[in-house]
Amino acid sequence: MPSSRARDAALFLAAGVLPLLLGAAGCDRQEEAPRCSAAVLITIDTLRADHLGCYGCERDTSPNLDRLAAAGVLFERCLTPLPRTTQSLASILTGVTPARHRVRSLHHVLGGEHVTLAERFHEAGFATAAFASLPYFPGPQGFDQGFGDGFELWLDAADRDVRADAVTAAALLWVEAQGDAPFFLWLHLRDPHRPYLPPAPFRARFDPEPYGPTRDSIVAAGARGKDAREQAARIQYGVEKLPPRVIERTIAFYDGEIAFTDQAIGAFLDGLRGLGRSDDALVLVTADHGESLGEHDYWFSHGDFLYDDCLRVPLIVRAPGLPARVVPEQVGVIDIAPSLIELFALAPGAEIEGASFAAALAGGAIRGRTLFAESDRPLPWEHNPRFGEVAPRDPADRLRGLCSSDRRKLILDPFPEDGPRLELYDLDQDPGETADLSRDPRHAADVARWSELLSRIAARDHGFGPDSIDPEMRKALEENGYLGGQ
Repeated sequence: MPSSRARDAALFLAAGVLPLLLGAAGCDRQEEAPRCSAAVLITIDTLRADHLGCYGCERDTSPNLDRLAAAGVLFERCLTPLPRTTQSLASILTGVTPARHRVRSLHHVLGGEHVTLAERFHEAGFATAAFASLPYFPGPQGFDQGFGDGFELWLDAADRDVRADAVTAAALLWVEAQGDAPFFLWLHLRDPHRPYLPPAPFRARFDPEPYGPTRDSIVAAGARGKDAREQAARIQYGVEKLPPRVIERTIAFYDGEIAFTDQAIGAFLDGLRGLGRSDDALVLVTADHGESLGEHDYWFSHGDFLYDDCLRVPLIVRAPGLPARVVPEQVGVIDIAPSLIELFALAPGAEIEGASFAAALAGGAIRGRTLFAESDRPLPWEHNPRFGEVAPRDPADRLRGLCSSDRRKLILDPFPEDGPRLELYDLDQDPGETADLSRDPRHAADVARWSELLSRIAARDHGFGPDSIDPEMRKALEENGYLGGQ
């Protein structure tokens, strides 16, 4: 049975927060206020937004997510702060940037000083559980904080993916066991991550001839052993060119993985409806990062660069009583935590750097965010164009990016031998980020201001300690509309 505090929280949300938001948006009040006593957070690994139908993909990769988006709120432009799994998930669960939570590489641990969404829900009396397919995690790594009713880390002895349908089926059994109790559930589904090997019939869904001899065994079947990893790196950085047919097949496999994941999510949503929880559950779907499929000669990977194919992720929210709409303003995954905190009247956190988009869910207006992003450290392959720029491996040796609310993006590489390297793109005019405007005199003032800011951040970032951004820098950033500001 749920605690009285959980019941109070659910009733407060049902009778207070959502109706007020709907009223503020000019919607008619209903006799019975929309009830929302559960939250489901679904994160999908390696899912770029533009490979979903609701974001313009011509392939039928996502009929269930498309229906969810049509009935809910689709955010047109959502960005991750770092296009790697562990680092991004830490930001989603805490609402702070990697520079603050300090999860800066794959096996870093999320420190107990950072309060997660699960902890906030748990403190409010909600049942909390997670079902995460993360086969490369050696253990919970601090991500289990607050999941008092179960944190199932789905591993495989051979380090292979645990399929989305198994994860969602187990999660649905947990939901059934909750009865009508308030709950917070997190699902992380890894299928679209490389190796792209969708099960039948999804392997043939977008490729009429998916079988037979192929040179893409490294890309599609995974890389094992030193020689295989070396070849994978040569492919990844464009040194070894794949034949067009192999590229076509590999992208079809990637889309097949998305379609399979979409089917598993659809079955989960149907099960939620069958249990009678669909009418009182907020469902939020996003991704940790995207995937480069050859853009900028970067093949079937993510993490090293800051182009939109890896930074831009889907964000779809459906809740009973909320109007369907598309939100054009830019938001980030670091905004998810403060939004759920506001919607469910949870205890706020002083350290949160994201900004709530709760008003947008109800049809209200929000201002677009100016957001920071950073890359992972360069991987140790000489084929990487950034390899060896700094030795020994300096924690500051990572790209920094600034994505402004008017859809311009500045990328700073702080350590090339010939001095800092800049790239500037106008994403409205050049969504493929092919025309570098950093030397265009019309943008000179903004380039100078933004690059100086990013250079200061890079210079003060040593990768260690609780927070490398000192109070003076943080105040300056907030006053200029960055971090937690609008």
